[in-house]
Amino acid sequence: MSFLWARRAATGALTLWVFSCSGGGAQAPIDPTTWFAEWASLAQSAEEQGTIVVEGREGWLFFGPELRHLGVGKFWGEEAAAVSKARRPEWADPLLAILDFHNQLREAGVDLVVVPVPPKAIVYPDKAPSTIELSGDPPPRLDVQHQSFYALLRENGIDVLDLTELFLSNRHHPEGHMYCQQDTHWSGVATYLRMQATPTIALTPRFEFYSDPMGFTTGTRQFMKEFTLTPEFTISENLVTRFEWRADWSTEPTFTVGDPSDDPSVQNTLGVGLILKF
Repeated sequence: MSFLWARRAATGALTLWVFSCSGGGAQAPIDPTTWFAEWASLAQSAEEQGTIVVEGREGWLFFGPELRHLGVGKFWGEEAAAVSKARRPEWADPLLAILDFHNQLREAGVDLVVVPVPPKAIVYPDKAPSTIELSGDPPPRLDVQHQSFYALLRENGIDVLDLTELFLSNRHHPEGHMYCQQDTHWSGVATYLRMQATPTIALTPRFEFYSDPMGFTTGTRQFMKEFTLTPEFTISENLVTRFEWRADWSTEPTFTVGDPSDDPSVQNTLGVGLILKF
């Protein structure tokens, strides 16, 4: 599971009803554990063959470790050590690590907001390899364990901004898919997609890359990438504050550094803005 941003449990039902849009009737209930068992088996087969790629439908490719993660079931608590691939047993339970980090931040007067990245196979289960056919679009949420984990975090006072519903509702966005068809990463559409987390919190991630092989634009032959994360907080009807963190990378030592020991091919920038609306 991946997490994007830091700022300041119920047990899920394992049977989902999937309704058909064409006939008006209900498809037989689908047990996600059966679905995930198929994915875990395929991930294991890929690992035995020395690859992390699992072929899906219609040319889609999926990340084997992600399918395995979805297939192991509950991944925290007493079950963590049995399903985790952490090198040491005490590192296996993500809940303990997150709660410890939350407590440390709280002592420093900082709140933690966890933003999990939805698994590609959860957003596009119809493209993932399976003998089960889904009816209807968008598909139902199959990440029952993730939802239980998020609920447990909230019960422990941690804010969780769940992007899954947003990604599901935009999975056929006119500008493209949420994920690259043959890669594990978000597409450009998903990366720039503004997420209105709550009525007062919004989050905008952005990723860009630029190739200047002859140095015509930047003066140096280089390939550059940048990632920007902009959380926005509505203080009142007329007042908004924005924080922005930007990370730049280059294949060449192109950035100015204040300390000779700093890496001139990497640059981090932090900014803050206050917007008055009238």
